Amino acid sequence: QRLDEWNLLDNTLLIITSDHGESFNEHEVWTHGNSLYEEQIKVPLIIRYPELKPGGKVINEHIAQTVDLMPTILDILDFPLPEKIQGRSLLPILKGEAANKFDMAFAELRPDITWKSKNPRFGKGIKAAIYKEWKYISYDNGNYELYDLNADPEEKNNLIAKETVKADEMRSILTTWSNAVIHQKGDKVEKIDSGRLEQLRSLGYLK
Repeated sequence: QRLDEWNLLDNTLLIITSDHGESFNEHEVWTHGNSLYEEQIKVPLIIRYPELKPGGKVINEHIAQTVDLMPTILDILDFPLPEKIQGRSLLPILKGEAANKFDMAFAELRPDITWKSKNPRFGKGIKAAIYKEWKYISYDNGNYELYDLNADPEEKNNLIAKETVKADEMRSILTTWSNAVIHQKGDKVEKIDSGRLEQLRSLGYLK
């Protein structure tokens, strides 16, 4: 409403999304940052830009990731995309011109990230791959889960022991992605001021 009052609404790219969802004991887990179930990683994505036609369209046939946002924004605003990025521009999907279906996504909780305590039931390192309707979750303590998200969107029926062929396929997809991703750590250390620390504590990121 305020953007409209300022005559900026139709000249502004609006994106509404979230960095994560929240668990309310669906899988014996509370809060966030401790699992890769759908309640934590499936988030809304709403994009509004008057130059994108047609508006008001709901797109369910593709899978998007938050890493796709940066290349999408650059593409919409006609900026060149960096050579090495993990994400893909969603602009062809928004225009209805996508040559191929976006049907794969990945998520990870890395064991070297210690700012948030992890649920010991799962271990600290968790990786997940989604391919079409299938989702595979791998834990660093040797546990694995496989779900058919179409038939079981709440991930209650682990098919890892029944669908062994599909489990092997999904394991291969996840391994290929994991080997291709290089985790980089910067050497720069920046001191956080007391005000920012309090903000992080209030959000639950620090104890």
